[in-house]
Amino acid sequence: MRTFPLTYLTALPLRYSGDCTLLGVSTDHQIYAEEIYGEHGWIAQHQIDMERGIIASVDEENGTRKIGEPLALPPDIIQPRSGWHTMKLNYAGPRQRGLREPERLLEMLRPISAADKIKVVRLLGLSLPPPLLLGIAESYVLSEACVLPPDVFFVCRRVRLATALDMVQYDEGGMPFDYDTLAIHTAHFYDRATEGEPALIDALTALPGARLRSPMDCIVHHDYLFVSDSARGDSQMPSQIHIWRIDIPDDARRAPSEEERLYG
Repeated sequence: MRTFPLTYLTALPLRYSGDCTLLGVSTDHQIYAEEIYGEHGWIAQHQIDMERGIIASVDEENGTRKIGEPLALPPDIIQPRSGWHTMKLNYAGPRQRGLREPERLLEMLRPISAADKIKVVRLLGLSLPPPLLLGIAESYVLSEACVLPPDVFFVCRRVRLATALDMVQYDEGGMPFDYDTLAIHTAHFYDRATEGEPALIDALTALPGARLRSPMDCIVHHDYLFVSDSARGDSQMPSQIHIWRIDIPDDARRAPSEEERLYG
């Protein structure tokens, strides 16, 4: 997997344990983020300074107030981008749950090596024997950021893993299933010109200094990498914005192209 040396700089905590996305990053590296939290989907938006943390907010405060106007964004803001240039990483396989043999499940999955199954189960803290981790059922790029135009990107992905059950179970509608799926999130570099899908364990361990829970958005600007990390119900720790510095060798750089100007 294509990568670059990364220096972990900081984790900026937000206020809630819900979904967290990046609204953008200004050219002077002010960070703008949005949280959706609570069972009613309340909204908070923040301006975050890399040194001082949250310096301005609009917040529904658990439904006790209404947001009159959204947080003002600067005109020079760099916004996250959906996965257009890295669509080769997208695929959809089987249903979220069903029967392995009638659906020929194993033929539809992207494989995980036996050695990597052990590492993935341990890393994710899954309560199942590694052989019951069958493979990757689905992949979808949530956000991409150009690192070196035109082909090297950083991506945040949602990946769905297929797991086997010991015995047939039945859902609320009485339908049988002997496999289920689990959605996880990864964040990693990707060279669309030379690489296929990276090994799952590599995609899960690509970033030093922090263990991400649900990376949702990424922005690269001036050799800084910003990643929003949703807590998703983890009441022990709120969502965070993680920041790294990317050390790109000078010989890897070249004159800015039109795509580089578009991506900042």
